Amino acid sequence: MAALICYATGVYHYSLDTLEQYFTMWYGVYDIEDRILTYGCAGHPPAVLVKSGANEPPQLLKSRGFPVGILPPDLSAYEENSIYLPFGSQLYLFSDGAYENPQSQKPREQWQRFLNYLQQFQGNSLQPLIQTLGDRLHSNHFDDDFSLLRVTL
Repeated sequence: MAALICYATGVYHYSLDTLEQYFTMWYGVYDIEDRILTYGCAGHPPAVLVKSGANEPPQLLKSRGFPVGILPPDLSAYEENSIYLPFGSQLYLFSDGAYENPQSQKPREQWQRFLNYLQQFQGNSLQPLIQTLGDRLHSNHFDDDFSLLRVTL
């Protein structure tokens, strides 16, 4: 994963630098037989793992790395991690617009509420979760992009 993100940095850095833009990404490869997810990140919010029926908090799948386009390729380094994914667990990938509300004065509280909703709506259709996020975190109006993907394993 780290090698792929470094490659993307090399390919896109100079064109993005000229435009003064960058992008974030979270990338993973799942080994179905061994149930191992290997992942890396370039400045993107961490994926979240919610274990089925577990009374433990959601697990943040973080790794270190700047967004693609911020640093030149020779100064870019990305961390790669691996984790076992238990049967019935759910993996969430999302954009920052899913939990951030520019009007909020309490971003940490927003983040914690978002994680609580992921756990609370585990196993349900995504529609009630999206409705709740819109109602309770965004005052019925998403000001930013909103992407949310859930994979049940």
